[in-house]
Amino acid sequence: MRTVTVDEMRELEKRACAAQGITAYELMEKAGKAVADEAEKMLKGKKKVSILIGPGQNGGDGLVAARLLKERGYDVTGFIIGGIRDVKSNAWINMDKFVRMKGAVVECKDLEGFKRSSCAFNNADLIIDAIFGIGLDRALESPYREIIPIINSAGKLILSVDVPSGIHADSGRLMGTAIMANKTITFAAVKEGLVRDQGLIHAGKVVVGDIGILVEG
Repeated sequence: MRTVTVDEMRELEKRACAAQGITAYELMEKAGKAVADEAEKMLKGKKKVSILIGPGQNGGDGLVAARLLKERGYDVTGFIIGGIRDVKSNAWINMDKFVRMKGAVVECKDLEGFKRSSCAFNNADLIIDAIFGIGLDRALESPYREIIPIINSAGKLILSVDVPSGIHADSGRLMGTAIMANKTITFAAVKEGLVRDQGLIHAGKVVVGDIGILVEG
């Protein structure tokens, strides 16, 4: 099985953008579609989806999935961990698209805000973890370190995007705490941290989503 480091994945993305004329926004769209397709397989006809959204690219992938799943008739709620204004660049564009189609978005600016809104994801058939991706390189801070154990204890099916939030994508180390996923959809190639250390435990079943980047070997 071919695995890649974070630096190798970023170089692959850079080369694909240069050689194929793919933009970072288009890569996000492809990743989000792969997430939505995998979510449908896990839902097996059930309809309620809660998507936990971080401020960066991983959150943007989740927002694309949110939009596509809503278009397909699913009952989708996005939980912004932090505030809406923390969402950046291409992720913000997808936030705007989701809101404009009357997608439900809940801001969880702190632990208490998350606890107040957690009844909504407690009713979900599937939780999509799009909080942190391969860029996480430091120990989780509040409110993430308190929120993640609450998510894990909800007893719901969890699909993580690229890597479970809280797992270091190269080493597989636990960055304080991490999502315990039933399945992880990673993109283009398996990240090394998914087959090492705590990554092996937290990732669940790992599937590779096609985002149009060819990985040799």
